[in-house]
Amino acid sequence: MVEDVLLLNRRDRLVREPIVLAAFLADFLDEFQGSERLPDGLIEVEIEGNVVAAFDRTHLHQILWNLLRNGLRHCSPRAPGSIPASAPGGV
Repeated sequence: MVEDVLLLNRRDRLVREPIVLAAFLADFLDEFQGSERLPDGLIEVEIEGNVVAAFDRTHLHQILWNLLRNGLRHCSPRAPGSIPASAPGGV
């Protein structure tokens, strides 16, 4: 866990790029749910519109992975929608 936190702070290696969040999150959730063997619908994401974020793709992936793993540890029960996330009008 300490190593993960230290990697998140490596700002000298960040490469910002425009990321279409709906597409990024769909791919990310497929990967995360497959890796963690989660049932479909456990994590719900709603994004209104075509939201684009300027972010380092690898950094965003790692941050989201860590947040969702923490969410899984502390959510109860593991039922559809246990981990909701929404971005109305933007992030």
